[in-house]
Parts: sequence; C-alpha cells; structure tokens
Amino acid sequence: MFPRFSPDGSAVLFVRQVADTRVTLPGPSMTAESLALYRVPLVGGEVRKIVGQATEGDWSPDGREIGFLRVDLKEGKVESSVHRVAVDGTNERMVARVADRVLLRLCWSPDGLTLAAIEVPGAGTGRPRIVLFPLDGKAPRHLEAPESGSVLGFTWNGDGRHLIFLGGGSETGVGSRTTRVFMQGTRTGKARALLSGIDLRGAVDVLGPESLLLVTGGRRSNLREVSLTKPGEAGRWLTRGSSVDRQPVYAPDGEWVAFTSNRSGNNDIWEVSTKSGAVRRLTDDPAEDFDPAFTSDGKHLLFSSNRSGHFEIWIAERDGDGARRVSADGVDAENPTATPDGQWIVYTSHNPKKRGVWKVRADGSAAFRLVAGAGTVALAEISPDGRLVSYATQGGIIRVVRFEDGAPVPFEVTAPVPGADASRVGVRGRHRWMPGGVALVFPEKGHLGIAAQDFTPGRDTSATRRLLTGFTPDSWTESLGVAPDGTRLTVSELQDSASLLLAEGVDGVVARTARGAKQP
Repeated sequence: MFPRFSPDGSAVLFVRQVADTRVTLPGPSMTAESLALYRVPLVGGEVRKIVGQATEGDWSPDGREIGFLRVDLKEGKVESSVHRVAVDGTNERMVARVADRVLLRLCWSPDGLTLAAIEVPGAGTGRPRIVLFPLDGKAPRHLEAPESGSVLGFTWNGDGRHLIFLGGGSETGVGSRTTRVFMQGTRTGKARALLSGIDLRGAVDVLGPESLLLVTGGRRSNLREVSLTKPGEAGRWLTRGSSVDRQPVYAPDGEWVAFTSNRSGNNDIWEVSTKSGAVRRLTDDPAEDFDPAFTSDGKHLLFSSNRSGHFEIWIAERDGDGARRVSADGVDAENPTATPDGQWIVYTSHNPKKRGVWKVRADGSAAFRLVAGAGTVALAEISPDGRLVSYATQGGIIRVVRFEDGAPVPFEVTAPVPGADASRVGVRGRHRWMPGGVALVFPEKGHLGIAAQDFTPGRDTSATRRLLTGFTPDSWTESLGVAPDGTRLTVSELQDSASLLLAEGVDGVVARTARGAKQP
C-alpha cells in the first residue's frame, strides 16, 4: 500500500503488513510494528526491505534517500516520528518526533529541503493540518488550512514554494462531499482556490504543467427488498440510482418503506411503495432530516433533524406536515423509535454531558436516561411488546435493557467479527427486532450481509445465528428494515466507486523533475 514511484521511474516504494496486530488510531489501523517499507524494481528484480516499523515513505528528489514515518502507541498515547534513511536501508536518522499526533502522507519537497505530512490530533479532536519539517534542524512549522477546513490530501507544487491540497468541504448528503483544491505558499501561508468538485478523494498529484491528477469517487446506496420465505431469491430493487438511500423502515401497513435519501441535494425523508414502486417525498426542508420511524398506528413520522441548529428528535404527521421538536438534547439526538402505544420515544444522545440511550414522552416531557454511554452507545430499538430496548455498543455488541428503568437484561449479540472496524460492524449498521420479539436482525461479517439470532433472555443463543441475505462481493449492507409480518426485509446496499480525474489548465501548477527544477 501507499506506492510511490522513484524520481527516475525505475522502482516503486511501498508499505507491506508484516504482522497481524491492530490497534485503534485516528489514522492507520495498524501499529508501526506491523508494517515495513519495501522497494522493488519496476521491471524485474527482487523485493527488498528497506526499514521496519514504517507506516509510509517517500523518495528524496535525487532518489538517494527515503523519508518515512513511524507511529507508535505507548501507554495509551500516540507518538509519531519522521525519519530519513539511505535507499539501501543504512544511515537511518530521526528528523523529528511529535507527541499525541498521528502523521500521514509524508511528502518530500522538490528542492529536497523539507519533509511535509498531514498531522492528525491523537485524541481525535481538532482538524488535520499540514506540518513542515525542515531538514536543516529548524523547528517544524504548521500551515493552517483556509476557510477553517481540514486537509484531506496534498502534494508539492513543482516550484517547491507551494503546496497543493484537498480541503474538506460541505456535505451534500450521506457519503457525498464537495471538496476544494487549494494552492498555499509554504512561507507566506497565503492560499487560493484552484478548483472544486464533488467527492474528490484524499489524493492529488501534479501530472504536468497546469495539470493535476485527482481521484474522484462516491458512495451510492440503493434499497433492495428480499423475501425471508423464499431463501436464495435475489429480491428486487425498490430504488436504483446514484443517490444514497438508506435507513429503511416499513410503515405499519407493510406497503410503504420510508427511508433517508440525498436525491434532492440534502438529506430528506422519502418513501417508496413495495406494490407500485411509486416514490414520494415526506420532508422538504433546507435542514438535514434522516433516520425515519413510524408510530405503531401509522399516523405519525419520527426523524432526526438539525432544523433547530443541531440535531434533535422531531415528530410530524404521516405526510411530513406539522413537524415539531420533541427532544431537548442541545447537541445531537438521533435514531428515534416509538413504543407500541405511541406514548414514548427512545433515542440516542451524543451530547458529551449526557451521552447514552434516552426515553422521552411524545410531548417532550419526562426525559429519562436508560443507558449511560461510557463508550459508543447508539441505535436503540424498542422491542415489539414495548418492554425492552436494545442498543449497539462500540465493537458491534448488541445489548438489551428494560424499557421501564434501564435495568440490564442478561442477553447480548457479540461482535460478528472480533477486532473488526467498528465503522462497519454494528454501531453504524442498524439492527431490528423480528415480529414477536423472537429474534434480532443485524449486519454480519463486517456488513457483508444480514444475519438473525434468536432472543432468549439469560441464554447464549449464538448457535442460532443464521445468514439471511446479502454477502455479495461488490457491496455491503448499511442498514435494514423488517416488514411487520416478518416475511420480508428491505436492505440498504452500499457501493463505493472511484476513478481518475484529469484537471487541465490549472493556473500556477508547475511540473516537477527529479531535482525539483522547473520544466520548460
């Protein structure tokens, strides 16, 4: 991974995993001890290890040295260091060390005098920024991104005096982002926008004079309904296109499926008929509306929205009219679901002062915390009889408490893939109850598909886990809804795509040579 061509194009530098050791870091998901830096001739020749404990590397402009990064986790704290070494692996020297920071995407300047990297706060707070490490022993310098943005990826301009980088922009919907490309002076700090685009990934490089090579890609998600009474059937698409359609939930009548979609340019609640295929919009607001739910009588719609300036739980008529705010979280309330009698709403709070699972009356009164969120606690679901509440924890474990007082119920669904990325297991993929409360349905095997496991308090029912649908090589299941009669599932199947984009006529972009000289 992280391949880099040598300045003369004769070899490739890359990182290879050499041990199966994982820790949670804001940047790389593997420890420095599990990675090593290698080079291989482009045409023939053997792969040669240059140095161990290296997360990324880059060639010096003359091809005689290699700069590389190390990221270590010591006593629960992150430490990163920058090094340089001869191309044959000798004469290793440390350039700089930084505490409580993860360094990424090391890049050597065309004049050979500076190493630059993206610095990510180790505690996960703050925005990534570029840090410059002079090789003459002077103190490192930081470049603050313009417009209070984050740095997603960067490269050196051929003049050696400017950096070209991708800056994080505004969300246009789940998985879709407007990104801007900037040029910034390393001495002056002055920056100007070069161009912008949708879903530009964290990679940019100078291809030639006034030419940039970018990676663009997006995420689309469509809804597919599958039968649980006819195993093996592929099911049918309820939605199909380039939008992100997710978080499906069946209306009590079993015909309509409400879902979140960015097809209008921002997140709103839509619904689709499982009979006619008709699609209609339920909410139409400049704010973000997402994660719908119905009351059991089908007369009201629940959702999370930032109409008040931050995300709270809202309730509206079945068609989206007459919306009013229910919760008073103050920071971030999400994932509503209603009790069968419609009197209570359960939701998740991400407010650091009161994180956890809460219940509140439909009129906004009597808020009570059922589960305190010492770690990541999210995606609560009320059992069909209204007596229990299930929720997901970090690592994908699903636990259950009593609705009345939050007392733990002796039952859990353990993480489908031990040690797997929490962004793809459980926490982000919503689980549901089967009708009658007989089982829980959830994303399985790193979100490759959907599985079910019987619910029996006080018993380990892991032996009853069975695969239901999904498990296709080109997509993964982000969220799901269960039909009221338990005979069908609607699954949100997510796909990533990426392609190369050539931007020409970009003013100020200068090509690089092996030693950083300007090309004629």
